[in-house]
Amino acid sequence: MLTLDQILSYTKSSKISKNILTEYYQHELLASIFAQKGSENYSFIGGTAIRICYGGARFSEDLNFDTLDLNDFDQLLTNTIADMTAKGFIIESRLLHKGAYHCYLKFPDVLKNYGISGYDEEKLLIKVDATQTSKLFTQNIILNKYGVFQNIKVASPATILSKKLLTISQRKRPKGRDLYDVTYLWGMTQPDQKYLETVGNITLKDQLVHLTKFVSNLDLNTLARDVSPFLLNPRDQDRVLHFDQFLKSKLSTTK
Repeated sequence: MLTLDQILSYTKSSKISKNILTEYYQHELLASIFAQKGSENYSFIGGTAIRICYGGARFSEDLNFDTLDLNDFDQLLTNTIADMTAKGFIIESRLLHKGAYHCYLKFPDVLKNYGISGYDEEKLLIKVDATQTSKLFTQNIILNKYGVFQNIKVASPATILSKKLLTISQRKRPKGRDLYDVTYLWGMTQPDQKYLETVGNITLKDQLVHLTKFVSNLDLNTLARDVSPFLLNPRDQDRVLHFDQFLKSKLSTTK
């Protein structure tokens, strides 16, 4: 485990926050997960992957994975928790199988110990989610921050962007973070049209047509406020506020 000064030395901040502490714990968890047998069947995806692996300017809370085999999820997380415990972390865990597989990891006392919370009972929560897929769209990268050095599997920016385009209208409740992530990733790559057609059974143009109609009924102001606490730059709310215009511009140039 790192000390407070060591954690802050990896950031541009002079003060610890819940977001910074969470990100440090996420790095430690990723290192422990991908040190385990069976982790080769998992690929890191989602908003936290964007933040940690591709420089996204939005903090994210959960660790999300695609996997070829959910049967070893419980054992993988049991081994991960044992590895984290050996590194000095105190963890409370709960496994839940409902649709996707979930593991809720709670770290007691750390928020109070680091001066983030004054409540003894408040715990740092990180949720690990895994969903089974028939094929992994992934690549290897080296995780090298907060004293962690670990080879991990992560989906490419193009794959995550394509997944986000499919996810926006699939959620029971739309999330401003998805809109932010799409604009961020589209600034560094293009959607993987083969992924959209293979997994989503839809072309990029048809998905953009669908999303343009869907987003026209959303309250973008509310979605921007929802994601605001996790943004490094408050002006990035504009990515959500003007998402309808962004979609129309992409649609106009998509064949």
